[in-house]
Amino acid sequence: MTTLPTCSRVRLMPLVICLILTPLLTHTGCSDSGGASQVDLASQAPQIPVPDATQFDVASHTGKIVVVNFWATWCGPCRIEIPALVKLRESFAADEVIIVGISTGEYGSPEQVRNKLAAFIEQKDINYPIFYDESMQVTHQYNEMAPFLHAGIPATMVFDRQGRVHKRHLGVPMYDGQLDPLGVLQRDIQGLLDQS
Repeated sequence: MTTLPTCSRVRLMPLVICLILTPLLTHTGCSDSGGASQVDLASQAPQIPVPDATQFDVASHTGKIVVVNFWATWCGPCRIEIPALVKLRESFAADEVIIVGISTGEYGSPEQVRNKLAAFIEQKDINYPIFYDESMQVTHQYNEMAPFLHAGIPATMVFDRQGRVHKRHLGVPMYDGQLDPLGVLQRDIQGLLDQS
């Protein structure tokens, strides 16, 4: 099973710079109101708490299936996965399946990042907890457990009820050559539930 695409900061940096600079250098500006209509996610942050990722521990959820998704707001493939994770949260009982997002590799001061994440959570109607890995400590810990996070994000790990890594997905999960994060993760989880 292939799980592509991924975001690797090193490989994507020239593209990101071009994507940022092109509109700045070429945009003349149009809006129905006659003025600029740029929306700054960080400046309109709702009051949604974004706890530090060190507060999350898979071991504290023994007896439940845990899905941990590493992502960032700037990562296009991560944005593709988020609606699937929202639907996934709705598909399984919270007392059986835990879904958590860990934001990693964000840019800005801790306050700016938390505001940006809070706005992003509200904008995308994210219905599962999001943690911010400011120090990258948690990302490194999980990478030691299943060395694949260094290759890029999104990266998703599915843990069984005993807290063992059951599945790892680097990039948006695919099935039969098609992007299918919801279907792949539902099958991963259902397989574990059926073992119970």
